[in-house]
Amino acid sequence: MSTDNQAAIERLLNARTPKKKEAPTGLKKSAPKKAESPEGEITLDQWFLDRDKEATGKCKHCGGRSCKGDPLYYKHSVAHILPKRLFPSVATHPLNSIELCFWNNNCHGRMDNFTLDLTDMNCWNEIVEKFSAMYPAIAKEERRHIPDVLRQYVET
Repeated sequence: MSTDNQAAIERLLNARTPKKKEAPTGLKKSAPKKAESPEGEITLDQWFLDRDKEATGKCKHCGGRSCKGDPLYYKHSVAHILPKRLFPSVATHPLNSIELCFWNNNCHGRMDNFTLDLTDMNCWNEIVEKFSAMYPAIAKEERRHIPDVLRQYVET
């Protein structure tokens, strides 16, 4: 065999070898202490890790398997009740989450895309309880984004 053929064969064999996937830094054994922003607030990465520790492994809506403990996809099962882009004041609030599946029924994606109505969710009561408890922490200028279906629980 010529040297060119030998090199080509080695490249092909290496291409077939799966690459090692590394876990996100927060899930490695030497996990850092709670990362905090300069203002003393918990970072979004730490918030996701904390929610993963609280997770049960089951979707609160359909009962399907969530991504709890998965070093690459654990964030996919942590759904924000109030979207972080519209409600930055409570983006890392401990109550602003609900555990939903991502892979099978994709309850997380359907909730985010409004194809799954909040009031039809099996965890609707839990959503209302969490929302009512964190309402005082929502910045006044962000409250205009609160969905009407949730607003009624704090106005009554």
